[in-house]
Formats: sequence, C-alpha cells, structure tokens
Amino acid sequence: MRFLLICLVALFTAAPLQAHQQKAAFTQVLLNERSGLLEVSHRFLLHDAEHAVKQLFDNKADIIANPATQQRFADYVVSRFAIVDDAGEALAMSFVGVEIDRSFIWVYQQSSPPKTQRLTITHKALLDLWPGQENMVNVEGLGELKTLFLESHQQSATIAVE
Repeated sequence: MRFLLICLVALFTAAPLQAHQQKAAFTQVLLNERSGLLEVSHRFLLHDAEHAVKQLFDNKADIIANPATQQRFADYVVSRFAIVDDAGEALAMSFVGVEIDRSFIWVYQQSSPPKTQRLTITHKALLDLWPGQENMVNVEGLGELKTLFLESHQQSATIAVE
C-alpha cells in the first residue's frame, strides 16, 4: 500500500512536466490534532483547472490572472465535495480559501470532526467534465490511513473511522 502511495505522489509531482491534461486530483482529509478541526485540502493541476474553467464558465476564463475565476472554480469544487456521517447528515464544511502554488490550484475547507463510526465521502469535481478523471482522497487522523479512488462510475465511498 505504501509503495502505491509513493508511486501516486511521484505521479502527481511529475505531472506538471507533462504538456497535456492528467485528469487527476488529490484531496487530503486530515483531523488536525492541534486545532481539533477536520481540514480538507483539494489539489488540482493548474493545467487541468485552466481547461475546466473554459468548459465550465467561459471560453475566455483566466484562472491564473483572475481571482474571481479562482473563486468560481473553488465554489465549483466545494459544491461537488461532501462528507456525510452514518446518520445521513452532511458535515458542515466551511470554505477557508483558494490559492495557486506553482503548477497547482488548492481549495481549502474545514469542519468540526465527525462523531460517527462511518463516513461517506463524495468528490464529483471534474468527473462531470471528463470520464477519465480520477479523484484520490486520503483520510488521515481518523484511525488508519484510508485512500479512496473516485471516478465517474464511483463518485463516493464509505469508510469506517475510529
């Protein structure tokens, strides 16, 4: 399992060197022991996001130079991500921010930690645009590390947490 994760990290690190869309995103769901908050960090390749905003919003959309387009992309991501507890209640996620860091665009959210034994995580961002899109989600700090691979045919998964 660790070998697979190392390979995936290498893939995401090397991806900016590619000139074409990778159609892959990475999300970390982390229980921060210091703050007591559940922190969510979504990372998309900037090149993929550039193509996405042109399809989603406007052919002239500029995610690099226009903070309004960055916010629209962040709103899109937030609207397509959810964590639901075993009672069927969605965790109340707060938007924290969006930033561009070299070849990536990051979207941040946070929530109070879940008080449940199972979580269903849905991550539909870009799955509605590209059938080959894959969203990898790591869940850390809620027991053993869990890794989910969400695609157009499986946009959510349920995991046990401690």
